[in-house]
Amino acid sequence: MSEEDTEIRGEGGELRNGSAEDQEEGRGPEKRDIDMRELRSDNFEIKELRNAGGKVEKVKISRAENGKAYLVEREKTIEVRAPKELKEFLIEKYETVMESRYFGRGGVEIVPGQIGKEEMADLVRMSREMTK
Repeated sequence: MSEEDTEIRGEGGELRNGSAEDQEEGRGPEKRDIDMRELRSDNFEIKELRNAGGKVEKVKISRAENGKAYLVEREKTIEVRAPKELKEFLIEKYETVMESRYFGRGGVEIVPGQIGKEEMADLVRMSREMTK
């Protein structure tokens, strides 16, 4: 870490790295706006998946009572199931929303920060309901 870089702890005590100037300007690493533990089921697994670049990453996959996935948590993104119309609307409205890598055309992948906490919680709940 250079002299210009600082360690910044978020509200929950999580470590956030970035230069002090970046943090002041809002360009530093984003922290999740939502506590996913509230929305995750007790039925989840941690898997290693290979991304498009060939790098292996650990993901947390939450499953509904029927065993089907409804929430995928990656290091920097969250993926949920979404109906086609909602998916298209979210992709149009937010630049941080894209088609899901895990669910494909049946879901969205979201970089937290641009979408509010309540809207994100609603998306996760909807995804769980769609999966039942």
